[in-house]
Amino acid sequence: MPRGAIAAAVTPLRDRGLALDEQAFGPLIAFLEAGGLDGILSCGTTGEGILLSIDERRRATEWFLAARPPGFAVAVHCGGQTTADTVALARHAA
Repeated sequence: MPRGAIAAAVTPLRDRGLALDEQAFGPLIAFLEAGGLDGILSCGTTGEGILLSIDERRRATEWFLAARPPGFAVAVHCGGQTTADTVALARHAA
């Protein structure tokens, strides 16, 4: 269970929001950690998570996890438009 200050992170996008910006995940995590956060919520309540495809949501979570420093928590929003999507996202997050 994540502890401390956790914030819903924006999902870095490029090309006018049409693609994930893989290069921006690391700098975003570094900025949030430097600001005192102990972790983030991936694809959560900032709104864009539900607008991404299941594959994009998985990749975003993987990139957040790859960019985090030791001890920095990444919680994953797994709610989807269908039960099948929610189950697939939860399995991936686990």
